Amino acid sequence: IVLLLLLPFLFQGKILDLVKKEANNMLNARVDFGKLNLSFIRNFPNASIGINDLYVVGINEFEGDTLASIKRLSATVNIKSLFGEQMEIKRVSLEKPSVLAKVLADGKVNWDIMKDTGEEPDDVDETDNDGSSFALKLEKFTIEKGKIIYDDQEADMKASLDNINISLSGDLADDITTLAIRGDIEKINFIMDKIPYLKDALLTAKIDVIADLNQYKFTFSD
Repeated sequence: IVLLLLLPFLFQGKILDLVKKEANNMLNARVDFGKLNLSFIRNFPNASIGINDLYVVGINEFEGDTLASIKRLSATVNIKSLFGEQMEIKRVSLEKPSVLAKVLADGKVNWDIMKDTGEEPDDVDETDNDGSSFALKLEKFTIEKGKIIYDDQEADMKASLDNINISLSGDLADDITTLAIRGDIEKINFIMDKIPYLKDALLTAKIDVIADLNQYKFTFSD
């Protein structure tokens, strides 16, 4: 028990460095976050990682725009993978995530922040995770009280989704798996050419999908 309490202090620095390294290697944007928490007890025998107040802020034309913010990001990690070079993430939960997707009048978009690797897409092996410090082997993904705004100045179109709550479960490490999707969106608004097509619409969903992740083939049961 003493080890389970003390070990997180040894790994917090390693995980903090990994997150910052991955963010800086992947993104042309400023990434910052507050406190990082690590526990070996909460989801034993897996480790729990929590990051508070995560922000992704644009640069250049989008200087000062917050592309994404998350009040709290929680992840459950294979505890054995902490001792290796690649961290296996099994569950991810986002609390109060907010996304602003913006298109300027000249067509430039604020989410085009991935750094150019210099490789053509055909040259990249999608199954090769050696270049990343993280390996996704998700069993569950949840969003609580999320918000998305899409502001397209080029097409004179704006959409917003408020209070998004979504749960997706299934073994995404398998080639073929059943995904259980449950969720609701409290308010959906959509305006185009100053005409409101949707105003405070409500969406609820209960979907079971058989997913062939090798062939990207999805079969809906209901």
